[in-house]
Amino acid sequence: MEIFIQAAEFLYAPVYLIQALNISQRKEYEEKLHNANDIINKSSSVAFIWENREGWPVAFVSENVRELFGHSPEDFLSRRITYAELIHPDDFEKYLAEVREAAASGQDIIDHSAYRIITAHNDTRWVSDYTYIKRNEKGEAVFFQGIVDDISTLKENELALRRSGEEWERTFHAIPDIVTLLDRELRVVKINRTGCLQFDRPCNELIGSHCYELFSGGDELCADCPATEVMDKHANATTEIYHEKLEKNFLVTASPVLDEEGGLLFIAHVAKDITEHKRLEEQLFL
Repeated sequence: MEIFIQAAEFLYAPVYLIQALNISQRKEYEEKLHNANDIINKSSSVAFIWENREGWPVAFVSENVRELFGHSPEDFLSRRITYAELIHPDDFEKYLAEVREAAASGQDIIDHSAYRIITAHNDTRWVSDYTYIKRNEKGEAVFFQGIVDDISTLKENELALRRSGEEWERTFHAIPDIVTLLDRELRVVKINRTGCLQFDRPCNELIGSHCYELFSGGDELCADCPATEVMDKHANATTEIYHEKLEKNFLVTASPVLDEEGGLLFIAHVAKDITEHKRLEEQLFL
């Protein structure tokens, strides 16, 4: 209860007017709001409400903004800095386009692309931003309510993985031997540039071909096929194969690529051109 006491006069005698209000529901809402703020402030998510005006001035921000942006809540609420000023210049136009499109189309949710912000310490961080548009009775966007998360570590890992993948691709295509990745039906899933040049066909045309179509030039499994041995034993296997159409000898090694439970995912297939080596052997032993 909330009690109000006020001095008054009744029939020329001094009295006290006491008013008791039931504030249980209000206290319940306050407690829920306090709990929600407590949860937000202990999380890595920062809650924002900013106005749909030039610069997007901030009307509310959670206390944990210090950890993510390095600014205090007062920096935003006093209008010393606006939300627009946080966004990295290289990402601002894309962010603005997403806001304008959502506001004009009548949608209420904006699931922004990842973008960068500049902190008070002039550091750059990647964030994700899930924004709800608050509209007036005319349907006009008045406020933006956003939950902003720091995803810098995730983004850095993603970029590192991409760089690693690009380096792997360069290495894969630089190998002078023919390297293919086969599925369990012995179809080519991936082939390096050496293989494409050797068979004188675009790489995309070779994808899906059976390995024996490429390495023996026929439509049947090669004799002593190392790939079939790999499927049976899940162990490395090597054999020599003569390609009649290319008139070349290849030393072919097949290796299993296993999943976490030891199941066969793919077969790594490496074919080394040993034609010249075989000719030298023949001349040497004549």
